[in-house]
Amino acid sequence: MYIESNMPRSAHTCPPLVKKVMNSHADALQEIILNKIREERKAQDEKWGELNHHPLMWFSIIGEEFGEMLHAFNEYTFDNDINHLEDMQREAIQVAACCVAMIECIERQASKDLIP
Repeated sequence: MYIESNMPRSAHTCPPLVKKVMNSHADALQEIILNKIREERKAQDEKWGELNHHPLMWFSIIGEEFGEMLHAFNEYTFDNDINHLEDMQREAIQVAACCVAMIECIERQASKDLIP
C-alpha cells in the first residue's frame, strides 16, 4: 500500500490499533484544516461576492496570495520566530481558499458552457 510504504519505519511495526489511532488523528487534523479553508471561502464570498473571473485573472489572484504565503515562510525561516507559524498557516489557508474559489468559478462556467 502506498501510504504504508512511505510511513516511517516505526509505523510499519505498529500494532493495528495504534495505526488506526494514528490514521484517525490524521483524519481529524485534515478535517480541522478543511474547515478553516471553508471558513475562509465563506469570508471571501461575504467580502467579494461570487467571483467569476477569466481564468488568467485567477493566476494573478492566486499568485498574489502565494507571494504573501512565501513572505510568511521567509519571515519564519530567517527570523526563526515561532510566531510566524500562525502567519504561515493563515496565508496557506488563503491560498487554498482562492484555489477553491477558482475551481468553483470554472465549474460555474463549465455548467454554462462558457469561459469568461
